[in-house]
Amino acid sequence: MPNNNNVFRRLRPALACLIIFWLGACSSGNTARVIDSKAGLSYDLPSGWAEKPSEDLLDFFTSASGIRTDSDGNGAILSLGSMEGLFAGEEPELAQMAEGLAADFTQFFVPFEGRYNKAEDKAIKVGNRDAHRVVLEIDPDETQAATVEAVVVDLESGPAFALGVVMPQDPNLQKAVSRALESLEVVE
Repeated sequence: MPNNNNVFRRLRPALACLIIFWLGACSSGNTARVIDSKAGLSYDLPSGWAEKPSEDLLDFFTSASGIRTDSDGNGAILSLGSMEGLFAGEEPELAQMAEGLAADFTQFFVPFEGRYNKAEDKAIKVGNRDAHRVVLEIDPDETQAATVEAVVVDLESGPAFALGVVMPQDPNLQKAVSRALESLEVVE
């Protein structure tokens, strides 16, 4: 007759990992990643999000993913792209590129009159590469509030960007965008 204690002892580590995984504290390594070889970047795809087909992308994006929260198109999107060839003269500093990108796409995605609040503006590293992150919060009178987050990474092939837009402002979607941007890695 088998000893039930021995069977339980052998299963205990697997059961513990399964319980911890259900609680969200165990990494199985199965997180889906968006890998964009054109931009030279990749990131963890947030849970519940879908990658956008390439034929649905605007010309300056090389990949995108997102989630829609209602029929009005509200939700969040995360896009990658290369900034190569966008500057006629000398490329500006990473901080200028990140803020310019965030401000331009703020006006593109959330046209509004007025100002935005720069919630974050800091130099970071993506892999071992220099990068800069800017977060803009928009709270206009005539449209819904939104958050735009831009990261510009200095790659050997030229600067690349990651851009997250959350509209309307939603703390859970903003956390998902921030976590995805924190997972950015260089693809070489």
